[in-house]
Amino acid sequence: MGEEERVSLFYSAMDNLPFEDDTHDIAMSVSVLEHTTNYSRILSEMRRVLRPGGFLLLSFDVALRGDAQISVDDAEELLRVVQEVGFEEVQDGAGGRLREAVRREEEILTSTWAIARDPHANPWRSWEEARHLTVYCSVFRSTKSRSHAE
Repeated sequence: MGEEERVSLFYSAMDNLPFEDDTHDIAMSVSVLEHTTNYSRILSEMRRVLRPGGFLLLSFDVALRGDAQISVDDAEELLRVVQEVGFEEVQDGAGGRLREAVRREEEILTSTWAIARDPHANPWRSWEEARHLTVYCSVFRSTKSRSHAE
């Protein structure tokens, strides 16, 4: 594997990434963004370091009953901000399925369902922390050059 093909891991504040503008093809946030308070600043920073047409892989936990970190309303706000800073969902309409998931809860995978079938499947320290969560996961593509997104 050549040096240019290597993957590098780093530690940084999400709202101040240590990279030049337009230098990456993919940014990823897996079950982290819902634990922050400034979605716009963090997502704008991810957009800044992505090349035009770059991809954002995003997942976050959603509390279907609104009793944990991010409610369905908060998740919809986060998805609105994703679009506002210059991303579009690659699979059209996936974000719109969030509200529908609440109505058809029995059709989606939740922490409650998984733990009822196998108590060892619980990644949280206690059952109380799980609180009937599901995971929203999607891929977004940057749609604007930075100068238009800001």
